[in-house]
Amino acid sequence: MTLKVRLVADAAVDPTEMVVRRAAEDLLLVLSEDHPDRVESVTREHDDDALWTEALANTRAEPGLQLTRHAVLDSELLMLSGESFFVATHALWAGELEPPESEHGTLVAVPNRSVLFAHPIRDSAAVRMLTPMLELARRFSAAGDGAINANLYWLRGAQQLERIALEETEDQILISPTSEFAQLLRRL
Repeated sequence: MTLKVRLVADAAVDPTEMVVRRAAEDLLLVLSEDHPDRVESVTREHDDDALWTEALANTRAEPGLQLTRHAVLDSELLMLSGESFFVATHALWAGELEPPESEHGTLVAVPNRSVLFAHPIRDSAAVRMLTPMLELARRFSAAGDGAINANLYWLRGAQQLERIALEETEDQILISPTSEFAQLLRRL
């Protein structure tokens, strides 16, 4: 058994029964025991910062994950995938997938437990990446076990995920013009 941290939709678990930390407005991190044949959540009576730190380190060091690069709209989309229940948790470190880490953060989608999509925000290509990332998140969250959601997130700094509030019309994606994310996109 190895302690790890699992990223899940907050609606998918009862946080009063297990050790959790908030990852974003609608995402939780769950302290888990990774057994060869199952994954179990750690109960609340074992909430301990040292265990949490150990579990994050174990998750981050997990072998068997594959990073692939995909050309999308004259830019690049990164995909981290694997058979593990803990791949999505790597969203916390998605900014490090394409060094150097962008000073503006990283666009992230975590559609299910076994995949994440990331795009470092370096220039205006981030605006063009919103639609394809949203489409991929929808497709991957609808297929198979371990669905999380089809939302997009802005990874800012160390392990700070912020859900990007989007509104869609028939022909465009709208972001609240007063949001910090929209202000960043205008500066790029």
